[in-house]
Amino acid sequence: MTVLQKALVVIPAAMRRRLGIVPGSKLDFELEGDSIRARILEL
Repeated sequence: MTVLQKALVVIPAAMRRRLGIVPGSKLDFELEGDSIRARILEL
C-alpha cells in the first residue's frame, strides 16, 4: 500500500466490508513497536 498525499491510506474494500467500516466510522491508531494498530471506535 502506498501512503497518499496528506498521509492518506486506503483500507481495502474487503477489509472494510468484513469489519463494517463505513464513511463516518471512527478509528484509533496505536504504535506497537514498529507497527501501527488500527481499532474501530464507532460504527
